Amino acid sequence: MSTFFARARLRGACALVFVLLGAAGCGGGPYAGINRGGKLTGKVTIDGKPVSAGEVIVYGADGKHSASGRLRTDGTYVVIEPPLGDCKVAVVTSTFKDVPPPSAKKGPMDYTDPETGQWPIYVRTPERYEKPESSGLTVKVTSGEQSHDVPLTTNP
Repeated sequence: MSTFFARARLRGACALVFVLLGAAGCGGGPYAGINRGGKLTGKVTIDGKPVSAGEVIVYGADGKHSASGRLRTDGTYVVIEPPLGDCKVAVVTSTFKDVPPPSAKKGPMDYTDPETGQWPIYVRTPERYEKPESSGLTVKVTSGEQSHDVPLTTNP
């Protein structure tokens, strides 16, 4: 009879440990603050005109999480599962500065937008928007889907 009770106590202790470990993992860990299944959409413009090549990067306040989305030729973007909360935003366009026009395409690189079939055209934006520390761009990301347009300006 004592073996039965010892095993029952052991099973109970194991179950309690699993419950406690599961509860501890619910609020933290490396993926806390990520918007699972969420999405941030919007349009990036400079002085009212679409920015048609580059990417939008959303940086979480914790400094550990970020997510990005490619700009489409009409200036729209989609960031899948951005960090939650108050975030900094950067718009990086310089990576497309030296992309040749489609007529001068060389090598295996194909920058065609798979959604629209259009080739991205570089639009110059001020360098300050490329880094989250200097961009001055922010967004408060909430759970689920939301829209956030990013109007840039050439004025300082």
